[in-house]
Amino acid sequence: MGPNDEPLPPGVENASFGKLHEMIAHGIADAETSASKLEAEIREDADEVRRRAAEIRNRREQELEQKRQERQKQRLEQRRAEEIKQKRLLEQMQQQEEEEKRLKEQQKRDEQQCKVEFRAITKIQARFRGHRSRKKNKHTQPPFISGTVHNVPYKNSGAQKSPPSSAADPLLLS
Repeated sequence: MGPNDEPLPPGVENASFGKLHEMIAHGIADAETSASKLEAEIREDADEVRRRAAEIRNRREQELEQKRQERQKQRLEQRRAEEIKQKRLLEQMQQQEEEEKRLKEQQKRDEQQCKVEFRAITKIQARFRGHRSRKKNKHTQPPFISGTVHNVPYKNSGAQKSPPSSAADPLLLS
């Protein structure tokens, strides 16, 4: 036996050829089963690696999908909030326009009422001057100050319910 030789297993030296052949066949079978076990383990490990990689990939895809859905949900909420804000703004603008329109209409009605009242007052003043001049048999001069149309109707002014009397407003009857 040389220095590089492995020691022989026990029972090989005195074994018969059949026994050696059986031992070799048994060794080869053990080696093949070991190799197949190793291959199976490697296949199982490779399958495990692929399975884990697939799990990681699926998990990442799910996380990305979840993030995408959250972003989409946020955009939708922002869009809804913006629509509500624009709707409120539009309603406010419409209310302002309606209020302005109502105020203009009210101002127009007040102006018309003031003109009607002014015409009525001038007629009353003319009759009063005519009646006074006939009573005294003396002609009364028309006033040097001409009347102007007032801004607030007497009807709606709250302070006076009826047209002013001569004592209350001397300019109207002079």
